[in-house]
Amino acid sequence: MTAVAGNAGRPPHAGAKAELRREFRRIRAAIPLDERKDAEKAAAEALKALIAANENLGAVAAYASVGDEFPTAALIAVCRAAGLGVCLPRWDETAGRYRWAWFGEGAPLRPGPMSIPEPECADSPLAEEIGLYLVPGLAFDMAGTRLGYGGGWYDRLLREARPGAIFRGLCFPAQLSAVPLPREAHDIPVRPLCAAGVVAGADKGERGREG
Repeated sequence: MTAVAGNAGRPPHAGAKAELRREFRRIRAAIPLDERKDAEKAAAEALKALIAANENLGAVAAYASVGDEFPTAALIAVCRAAGLGVCLPRWDETAGRYRWAWFGEGAPLRPGPMSIPEPECADSPLAEEIGLYLVPGLAFDMAGTRLGYGGGWYDRLLREARPGAIFRGLCFPAQLSAVPLPREAHDIPVRPLCAAGVVAGADKGERGREG
């Protein structure tokens, strides 16, 4: 098939994803405060149940939320209360990519690229130490397809996860797509942790099943 001028080399879903990103950014920005608070409380309870049902998680990979993203401070506190280590993405200037870095309780954060908070400390966990990933996104569907921000950084981090790691997307109910989102062959399924009153189950061996 002849490529459309100006689109040569673009992924087949690039245009659709760009439009969806604009739409879900608008949707997320319009979510009322009370709905945000309710979703945050529901996610904390879902996370407690998930941790209780899964042994040997070791550490949790999360993110420091900014703007109108799903807030993570309370979820990070749940992880710490359960005795789990926490790490966040940190930009590695030498490698030109993100890597996980430990985020100890009370440890300082610094502004990273695009002013995204990241740990000052560069100490990194091994992939084998991380059993649970709390993943940001603009939208998710119930098949586990995630609509990210377009940089591909999280896709790379998730592909490096250990076998059996659990991935959970953090989103408000309005960010749960009623129709399937575009999925690429390399995408790793990321089920929403809690959306529209639906609590995702405590899976084991998830990555081993879903590839």
